[in-house]
Amino acid sequence: MTAVRAVARSFVTTAEFWLRGGRRCLLVFITLSTSVARAQGLAPARWTPVRNAVAAPPPAAVSVEFTQTLSTSSPTASALALFSSQAGGYKPGVPAVRGNTLTYHPSAPFKAGEVVSATVTTAVQSSGGQNLTRPYVFQFTTATAPSTGLFSSQPDVPLSNPFSLAVGDIDSDGDLDLLAVNSVSTGPENTVSVRLNTGAGTFVNGQEIPGVSAGRILLGDLDNDGDLDLVTSGGVRLNSGGTFGPPQPAGVGGAALGDVDGDGDLDAVTEGATSSGPAPGTVVRVRLNNGRGGLSEGPVVPVSLNAATVVLGDVNNDGALDLLASGRNGLIDVRLNTGQGSFASTGQRLNIATMPGGLLLGDVDGDGDLDLLAANTGSTVTVVFNDGQGTFGGSRFVNLGSFAVFAALGDMDGDGDLDLLAGGFPNSVSLRRNDGLGNFSGDQTMVVPESPRALAVGDLDGDGTLDFATANSSSGTGGSASIRLNPATAPLRSRYRIKAGGAAVSTTRGTFGADQYYAPTPGNTFSSPAAIAGTPDDALYQAERYGTNGVMRYAFPVVNGPYTVKLHFAELYWTRAGQRVFDVALENSPVLTAYDIFKKAGANAALVESFPVTVNDGILNLDFTALNSGGLDNPQIAAIEVLPGTEASSPTAYRINSGGEALVTASGVFSADQAFSPAPGNTFGTSSPIAGTPDEALYQTERYDRSGTFAYALPLANGSYKVTLHFAEIYFTAAGQRVFDVSLEDRKLLAEYDIYKKVGAFTATTEVFTVPVTDSTLNVLFTSQAAGGRENPKVSAIEVEPVEVTAPRAPATLHQAAAQAPTRLEAYPNPLTGRGTLHFRTPVTGPARVVVYNVLGQRVATLFDDVAEAGRDYARPLDATRLPAGVYFCRLHTGSQASTQRRILVN
Repeated sequence: MTAVRAVARSFVTTAEFWLRGGRRCLLVFITLSTSVARAQGLAPARWTPVRNAVAAPPPAAVSVEFTQTLSTSSPTASALALFSSQAGGYKPGVPAVRGNTLTYHPSAPFKAGEVVSATVTTAVQSSGGQNLTRPYVFQFTTATAPSTGLFSSQPDVPLSNPFSLAVGDIDSDGDLDLLAVNSVSTGPENTVSVRLNTGAGTFVNGQEIPGVSAGRILLGDLDNDGDLDLVTSGGVRLNSGGTFGPPQPAGVGGAALGDVDGDGDLDAVTEGATSSGPAPGTVVRVRLNNGRGGLSEGPVVPVSLNAATVVLGDVNNDGALDLLASGRNGLIDVRLNTGQGSFASTGQRLNIATMPGGLLLGDVDGDGDLDLLAANTGSTVTVVFNDGQGTFGGSRFVNLGSFAVFAALGDMDGDGDLDLLAGGFPNSVSLRRNDGLGNFSGDQTMVVPESPRALAVGDLDGDGTLDFATANSSSGTGGSASIRLNPATAPLRSRYRIKAGGAAVSTTRGTFGADQYYAPTPGNTFSSPAAIAGTPDDALYQAERYGTNGVMRYAFPVVNGPYTVKLHFAELYWTRAGQRVFDVALENSPVLTAYDIFKKAGANAALVESFPVTVNDGILNLDFTALNSGGLDNPQIAAIEVLPGTEASSPTAYRINSGGEALVTASGVFSADQAFSPAPGNTFGTSSPIAGTPDEALYQTERYDRSGTFAYALPLANGSYKVTLHFAEIYFTAAGQRVFDVSLEDRKLLAEYDIYKKVGAFTATTEVFTVPVTDSTLNVLFTSQAAGGRENPKVSAIEVEPVEVTAPRAPATLHQAAAQAPTRLEAYPNPLTGRGTLHFRTPVTGPARVVVYNVLGQRVATLFDDVAEAGRDYARPLDATRLPAGVYFCRLHTGSQASTQRRILVN
């Protein structure tokens, strides 16, 4: 009976999944059901992060979904092994088995931009007792922080005569240390120099290891004890507390590390060597690990002559690491893994390079498979694309301007794709930025000391961006490592409005952008055309993102600080309480437990939950799970808002000329229309005179919307505000022709408002309200869709001013009055077509700076840098004729305070 219930429950869950997709997916369900009925074997079906991902969130859990429900036994739970290439090797953590998903939660995050390898061993067993018939290995690269990719120099690290370089956390203190193989011509033997990182990208002396043969230096956890061991061509040295011991008895090294036989430890493959026998040739030797760092002789792989460069990667996406080797003759051999560390003796041979200086594997075109790059000892890098089956073709060249002795891939600018660093002779490293499709461009070159031989990439100063080091040999006995740090830029946004499970949508709260920053990808979405109760924004709630096997998560890059997070829900699918129950955590702290949308609001009804949170690591993590006690089905979310809890730089005042351009009036400058939705919406204007005002032009334009609803969402520092709405009826000629409501902060303050009925045609009138703002945004809604509404709502202008609540005090002196004047920062016109003026005023006398930044956070102009007198109005011209069109930010800095205004430049 228990088995019958399990099958029935599985059938219902699967049917639910496919029915959500509609009729076409139902047909697929029928087909899949037939396949399952034919006893589908146990195999991985989905990976999180996806295989070969290039921007996986560093703190994310790793999970594998299988085709069958899993056993909850200890062997199954421990069958997923993770290896970090830079941050500690074998990754400790907590495994979990739920349904058909095996998940591993690392106890510490990965380093930015490092390659992580995961192995699913054959210890995985289904609930029916079937074991995984073969192991699966997959890799992914972690994300990096946004950066300019403009590198700064650090003091060089003295070395002997380095020709190989690697970075990794040797002493387990959280930063990346530096290791170099030195060729010591005046001494009896070569050495490895260990230089320990102080945490800021500067290095101090560490261990000096003698008796090392020339060759590549590798770091990897060969004995699965959670630290990085050292591999050179002279052998393996195990790490013990940050110090490397003597070489292992086998005395063999390698050219690349990876779990080639899928048993949960790192094996080694060597550079090409001449084989013995009647027909000598060049072979790569496979050294299999016994799990304790002991490497034994394994298969040999025939390759082209003098194959000095060898790399490992799953190029045909079958879950086994394949081998690629290049020789001095320019040929590159592809050898596919046939299982258990054995490789095909023949395969594709590429003739695309000229004495390649290095091979690289990475998904440079974003299609989910590993592409190939070969650095040529000329001045180019060859890019060859993978068809997903391990066959390479369609090559293109990247010109460098210097000899390509070395190369590396990494997301140097934090935009989610792999960029290229390459260079060498005479003394340069070139950065070529990827457009996401494998097209590399730009001509950025960094100068390093003479004769750089090798390159290592990693986050050396712990700011989330990728830095690099080069091994330089300036003479026969001397040399150094050059350190170049990549400065992080502040994340472009501290505020998000995300439409989960859908495309961008305009609402009365402002525009919600298309879904992003979620995992797993592509995940699951669902939508419904049903009307949504409790909101004027039905479209915001008519699509959802829901979990995969009970879990999903979001990771938003933000500036550290306090935030308010608003979660929008509506139950679109289930029809009674207890059918969907889940938990939500913010920054790993529970905020919703056993949450049941239907139980709280019913079906097809909007629901908003709001929580404060403080972010200290640059990423706001939002986790949903139905796998905790009492959870049922999958969690879901309709929309997410991340709003700064306190923003010193948030505006505290607005004057907006609705439906028109910037305008100078008797009461001050009104900026061009902004922050409205839907966009572009509708506007109207007239040249007729307006009674009751000295500022006729302010009332001769208007914003309205043919749909009967429009809104403004104005970012503001939290506080109390006086809101003045300006109206004039410039179209209709009788009462009752235009009737509408106005709400501020979700509170209706004007009901069945009729401008003509109040003042007649072409006559100015205002309505004034005091409104508290608690979520960093003032929301103003105009609608004629409610009962009694007619035609389309409108507004001529909007003013927002802070309300100061102060105790009575004695009359102030003139100097005191000036000091009490509020901070003011205004730029007009906005949008700017070339030249404009920026006005500012400070409340206290002291140093002040007015700076203009672009969207990358780069300073493009300084308009004022002096002592500003309290209460005095300053005006500074801004010449933007040489700036590209786009969005710019004018910021007034006064001591610890800052005010910001956004400007749009249109050339």
